[in-house]
Amino acid sequence: MFGNILKLGIVQAFMEGQELVVLDELTKGLDTASLDQLKLLLQDLRIKRHTVLVTAYDERFIGELADEVYRLDRGRIVDSWSHRAT
Repeated sequence: MFGNILKLGIVQAFMEGQELVVLDELTKGLDTASLDQLKLLLQDLRIKRHTVLVTAYDERFIGELADEVYRLDRGRIVDSWSHRAT
């Protein structure tokens, strides 16, 4: 249920014409099925060239979806990497 509410909020933000959507602690509290659905939604937004800024502790989840990843420590960038989807 929580995953559906989250998805609805993300879709609504883009339908309202937002150029940037910030998602804080996106994966917190989601079960595996909701995470899988969320990945599909974010992949679709990425293909459509929407900009989404996500903060999360789950590096694997972020690494699977992000074009650019920045690791912060006490507000400073300590590591970064990028890859582009084809």
